[in-house]
Amino acid sequence: MVRFHWHVEGGLSAFIAGPQSVVSADGEEKIYELPCYIELAGQKETFEGLINVRSGHFGEGRVQPVGVALAHDTDVATARGKVIAKLALELARAGFVVMRCLFNTAAKDVRRFRLYEKSLDALATSPYARTVDRWLLAGLGNGARVAAVVGGRCRGHVAGCCLLSYPLLEPPQPTKAGKASKLGQPAIRPQDSTGPLLKLSCPCMFALGDRDPLCPAERMTATQAEMPGTCQNTVFPGVDQQFAAQPDSEASEKVVEQLCKEVLTFAHHLVELGPVPAAAPLENGALDSQDPEPQADGLDAEGTGGPAADAAPDAAAPAAPMNGLQDASAASADLAGPDPDVTEHPAEHAIPQRTDAVVSEGPVSVLQPAGRDDEQIEEAKEPVSVVELARQQDVEMSEAKAMTDVPEELLEQQADTGTPMEA
Repeated sequence: MVRFHWHVEGGLSAFIAGPQSVVSADGEEKIYELPCYIELAGQKETFEGLINVRSGHFGEGRVQPVGVALAHDTDVATARGKVIAKLALELARAGFVVMRCLFNTAAKDVRRFRLYEKSLDALATSPYARTVDRWLLAGLGNGARVAAVVGGRCRGHVAGCCLLSYPLLEPPQPTKAGKASKLGQPAIRPQDSTGPLLKLSCPCMFALGDRDPLCPAERMTATQAEMPGTCQNTVFPGVDQQFAAQPDSEASEKVVEQLCKEVLTFAHHLVELGPVPAAAPLENGALDSQDPEPQADGLDAEGTGGPAADAAPDAAAPAAPMNGLQDASAASADLAGPDPDVTEHPAEHAIPQRTDAVVSEGPVSVLQPAGRDDEQIEEAKEPVSVVELARQQDVEMSEAKAMTDVPEELLEQQADTGTPMEA
């Protein structure tokens, strides 16, 4: 069997094995499905993903600049179900490179986060995505929450998130008690899954059925009002979380076609928005995040003026690699959302550093060291050569030695007569 390998990161690779299958053919246009196997650190076995591309993929202008990573619901069968399979097919037909990550049904959320991240790493480093510079993270049900968690901490350029039947009212899986609190206190488990949404600053699209028990439209609208990014909703009447009219049934062709149309419209909108602005480096080595969103009312182009001009700036985020994603070790913190007990203090309230300086009086505002006049400052500014500095040190050492080298005759005179010793 011939395998096509490529390096991902850290000595780990991914490869295409097995024959590629044609899942759709419309004249000369074909959609291929490629089985992809991805290596994991510390494990011998690989996990599987499915890559969908259209024919002539390597031709110029045949690939959209936005790639798509799809995550299925809890049951792995939904990865090949009507909704996810049809969505991957239509996205690939439109020129998007699509990766479907296949989770084990019994896998916990923390492992799902890791597998989703690694599948995106594998696709980002593959030759199929060589012209892709930003990503659309999408998922159905539990996979929508996976995409939201990863999107909130992604190192790469996230163009947007497409969340289908997001389980808003479903609490996340509990983490181990030993990792919950370093103080030995019981872990506080979130009551819902609003935490990951509040960290998404990219454009988001939500699609849900009005019979979805885990995602009421009114509750979702209230949550979106607190999200930092822009949101759009598409509510399908008469369907549940699987976009089916009846329980334990599949979605109708009409609903699936309409859903694919909405997702494609959102994906093309992300393409039209252009690349995500890169973070500009600051003098201290941090990154200055350039928000692609328009400025708030009352601010000029440089962000000055208006009621928010006096607000304390947020701390700049540290630099991070642009390819790939972060590790899944912070999954529980992402699910819990912002910590209400942690208060960020602005820089103006920081403890001042001690300095031996005072502000001089006069029209010129300069700093002068305390206890020194202007003449001493000017003398200190004059450059001193190495030879002159050595001569001064020799003189000072000679004077110190003269003060300590007392003749023995004077010491004996002081001891016999008790007269004070003359220097």
